[in-house]
Amino acid sequence: MIRILPKNLIAQIQQKGKKNLSEVKDILDQNATSVVSFSAPQYSSLAFKIKNAITFPFNKEIHSLARFSDYLDFNIIGFYDSKYAGQIGRTVMSIIGNNLHGNDLLIQNIDTIDWESNFDTIILGHVTELSQVCGKDYETEIIKKCKVYNKQIYSLRDIRTHELIGDNKVKFYCPYIDQPTGPIINKMYSIGKPVLGVVGTSSRQGKFSLQIELKHEFKALGYNVGYLGTEPTSLLYGIDAVFPMGYESAVYTKGLSSVYAVNHLMGSIEKKQPDIIMFGSQSHTIPKYTGGLQHYPVVQHELLLGCQADAYILCISAEDSVEYIRRTISYLEGIYPSKVIALALSPLENTLRWSVLSHKKKLISKEVEIMTLEKMREAFNMPVYSWNDYNQLKELAENCISYFSD
Repeated sequence: MIRILPKNLIAQIQQKGKKNLSEVKDILDQNATSVVSFSAPQYSSLAFKIKNAITFPFNKEIHSLARFSDYLDFNIIGFYDSKYAGQIGRTVMSIIGNNLHGNDLLIQNIDTIDWESNFDTIILGHVTELSQVCGKDYETEIIKKCKVYNKQIYSLRDIRTHELIGDNKVKFYCPYIDQPTGPIINKMYSIGKPVLGVVGTSSRQGKFSLQIELKHEFKALGYNVGYLGTEPTSLLYGIDAVFPMGYESAVYTKGLSSVYAVNHLMGSIEKKQPDIIMFGSQSHTIPKYTGGLQHYPVVQHELLLGCQADAYILCISAEDSVEYIRRTISYLEGIYPSKVIALALSPLENTLRWSVLSHKKKLISKEVEIMTLEKMREAFNMPVYSWNDYNQLKELAENCISYFSD
């Protein structure tokens, strides 16, 4: 709140003797020619507890929940998918691979779910494309069931405007960032805690998994971690705040309003007095191609401006060129006085499926991993880690702490 005051009013108050803060505010309000209130960004918070949850469908965002279910403060008692996805009856590990921190459950058919069983929440992933392919409105069907059986919904998509939500008969949460309702003040938080960013050179590198593992390692080393997530599942992990900028983004700010919103979230995290604040970005950091607007990481740039990182971990892929990585490093170190302190090699690489002319991720071979690590260490003269190896992950976490301790 800003008050436009007559000249010398503060001096006049001082001359009349000491007054408490409340009295001073009253005098300022009474004598101000105008009072302007500035609003904070409007964002969502999780207002209900989860004890036992199920998930649907079994897609990319849910894979991380399955991998790290032991890190959650609630139980996931079932993973469900559509019969058209071809995953019914398979185990979690057979789909997401090793390094599972949770139970290796079977994927079940959503059409056979017992809605009277003892789960209280359904974690509803992105179903827009699945619904279009199957000709079935899964979102509407699940909301209807939750209303009948009194189940909570944690939706990764913004469902606030769904026609079945408005009567307040279903308890739900979805992440979003709305525009401030009034003017914003032209001031930014200057973050006083060490800020570590985890960014990448492309999509689907496992950046979020790396962040969760690092958070766990920092905690094991005795450090209190503040964390701004960009995945819509972030609050399920106990992450402090979320800026949901990924697929089906629910960030409705643009440009400087987004920078302001991110910075405001970082400031709210700093008030909790963590030892270190971490954030993660989505997809790539600089353009690799210029053939379409989808290749321009504008939202990522806004995130970086708002977070004001002191140091970065840059996730790279085996197929990345040295020149592209070098350009990315230059960009990151040029926005603010920041330092890329390590490269983290993704355990995944692209493979072209000629039958449908599309790319799919697969695990890199040990031979490619070793060759890439040697190549990048020689090219950049900095630590390069294969974070899929626990010993190297632990060393990466220790290296981050050492950097901020020196």
